[in-house]
Amino acid sequence: MLDDFYNMLRNPQKINYPICNAQDARIETLDGKKILVIRVPEAPRQERPVYINGNPYNGTYVRRHTGDHHCTKPEVDRMMREASDVGADSAILPGFNLNDIDQDALTRYRRLDQTLHPGEPRNTYDDLHFLTAIGGYGRERGTTKEGLTVAGLLLLGKNEGIREWRSRHLIDYRMVLTEDDPDKRWDDRVPWEGHLFGAFENIYLRLTTGLATAFQLQGTTRIEESPVHIVLREALVNLLVHADYAVPEASLIVRTPSGFLFRNPGSSRISEFDLLHGDRSDPRNPELVRMFRLIGLAEEAGTGIPKIIRAWRELGLEMPKIDAGTERYEFTLQLRQAHLLSAEDRRWLKNLSSRWNEAEQLALVHAKHHGYVDNATLTRLTGQHPADISKVLVGLRNRQFLQMVSGGRYACYELSSQVISGTRIPANTIILPSKQETIPINIWNDLMQLGTVIRDHPRVNRLTLETVIVQICALAPLGVNDLETLLQRKKQYLLKIIRALIASGRINYFYPHQPNHPRQKYIATEIVSEHAIPQ
Repeated sequence: MLDDFYNMLRNPQKINYPICNAQDARIETLDGKKILVIRVPEAPRQERPVYINGNPYNGTYVRRHTGDHHCTKPEVDRMMREASDVGADSAILPGFNLNDIDQDALTRYRRLDQTLHPGEPRNTYDDLHFLTAIGGYGRERGTTKEGLTVAGLLLLGKNEGIREWRSRHLIDYRMVLTEDDPDKRWDDRVPWEGHLFGAFENIYLRLTTGLATAFQLQGTTRIEESPVHIVLREALVNLLVHADYAVPEASLIVRTPSGFLFRNPGSSRISEFDLLHGDRSDPRNPELVRMFRLIGLAEEAGTGIPKIIRAWRELGLEMPKIDAGTERYEFTLQLRQAHLLSAEDRRWLKNLSSRWNEAEQLALVHAKHHGYVDNATLTRLTGQHPADISKVLVGLRNRQFLQMVSGGRYACYELSSQVISGTRIPANTIILPSKQETIPINIWNDLMQLGTVIRDHPRVNRLTLETVIVQICALAPLGVNDLETLLQRKKQYLLKIIRALIASGRINYFYPHQPNHPRQKYIATEIVSEHAIPQ
């Protein structure tokens, strides 16, 4: 079966792109039975669509719940268009020239550029040469093809020219003053059908009208922008430069008393994780990004969304909600003006303990209000790396504030019985997983550090495991449940190792005259240096 799979994977008549490599399919053992496990990675954007039987329109599928469904022709066409490494906005539009540019907008744009870059040679260029320099006008070498680029037309084009290229062009701003009336769609609306530079000028003004601005000085200049102004500017520019203008759907911006919504056609071309952390950038319209950056309205590629998240969180507000658009092919950013922790939440946390970091607070409050918390949820709430979030959740479990209700990759946690009952855990101590007694947190941290050798490696030899168990039991008497938590090994397997260590005299029962004592613990009879752990 494994041979058949790899033979088909390399057959271009069966599949157009060999998505799996040699490590993605292998035979594994589960409950004593051999099974063939195939892990299918995400295809690179440049290789989509991945299809079978030689026909992209009949052989491209999308997963929905438990079934595979044919992709529609527009979905396949979109994947093919998105696969190009050439920026969608760099295409030359023959027949579109300087007459299709809004001259007043171009003058305002050039004035901003000159203010920020007074020494740039392009400040002396004529308008056509200037547009060419910023990527708004292009010529193909070796042909006579020349004209405005898509970016140039979108940024500064006249309405008629934009409508001629894009049959439906709409950037829809709405303000809703009350959310109590479901029949009221808006109190103020700007259905903008013109160039993107004008869209920013008009919509940003309405987005920020009435927002409080603290008095700030930068040198001798008064700064009129608050952190909220900066976030809204970044979000609006992000919408304008990353939309897919090849589809007819409109972009939407909604301002309500509770927050702001930004939605544009076109899914993110990178994962939600990379969006949150700014690790990668794959702009759909790189020329537009550059054009807005020249006038100080766009960040370096990949830093916009992390900057929005960081600023919103520093205001103490709920984590921005992001839908990268995998399902509906539209990117959504929601900014709620709601404080992350209420006064009641803070009192509740203070009653539990006086020492919390932010991620711990969010984990506990989410578990309190929603009944559970997991790595993916807390990662979205904090913007931290999943590996760091795992440490937070395990730490809260070890300190008995959370208890695990499902394990493995998708581990889920809920409030522990001590927290639910309102029992206050003594400061600087934790309750051992065996619930026998409390232990100083510094000792528990030392035990956790010793257990890293086993816990972070699924496969270690038995000699290493025995040495670490002796080393741990030399630091504190522990029960099998404690060892299970520290080493992440099954209890029955640990009991087998423990019996062998007792038989060899390396550890002993804490209650030697009662081997079956209900609170039995184990203590080392020898001292083992950390350098004695086999490598």
